[in-house]
Amino acid sequence: MKREEGIRQKFAVIDERIVWYDNQHIKFRRGAGKHDASCQWKYSKGFLEKVRSCQMIISEEQARLFFRLWISLLDFVNKKAKINKNLYGMCSPKGLPRKPLSSIREHLWLNRILVDEFVELNPEKLSHNELDIIAGWKKAVFDSFVVLRHLKSGSIFLPTSQDDKAFIVRGIQSTWNEMLQGSPLPIIVETALLPFCGLIISDGLVVTKNIVLVGGSKKDANQHYRKIKETGGVLKAFNL
Repeated sequence: MKREEGIRQKFAVIDERIVWYDNQHIKFRRGAGKHDASCQWKYSKGFLEKVRSCQMIISEEQARLFFRLWISLLDFVNKKAKINKNLYGMCSPKGLPRKPLSSIREHLWLNRILVDEFVELNPEKLSHNELDIIAGWKKAVFDSFVVLRHLKSGSIFLPTSQDDKAFIVRGIQSTWNEMLQGSPLPIIVETALLPFCGLIISDGLVVTKNIVLVGGSKKDANQHYRKIKETGGVLKAFNL
């Protein structure tokens, strides 16, 4: 697919699998090596370098690492809980719709002991450093958030269930402005925020509530953020 056609899918290489996602599906395919032409980013190299240099998204290497670990954990949870046998192995030529993936993700966040079980069993023979990353995900914040504004260092997320914290969240392979399709801010989304390599990212599964704060609500959100900032409650990393 050519970039000028307006189709901007994102790719990450995970061992022999290629992962890509668009607004509808997350797709996986086996059997393509790292040098397969379809592995290449659909954005221009200069564009990606510019975005990454602004620190709005994590590095390409970090993105690949995240997907490899996250998919391994989701596959473990799916098999352990027997949620959807059609997704065993997390590989489908037709792609993986977000709804079944979201069901697996929600089961994980409601049963976080599964993170401990994964780390103890280490079914994917991961390194100690990789297991430490996954172990940190027990502290994930699964909530509805007010996305207040976009910064060069990430986007400001205000959790609706906590009034003393705000998170600076980076994108994985797209900026949050892209993920939200340029929607006016503040806007409410549901996702899980994870610690990752000293940064904060989402788990990649985001539901927008189609609620945009305006007028007094927008003013209140901005005042709330300023108060959190004054008390040192703005986090760029989790306290692990």
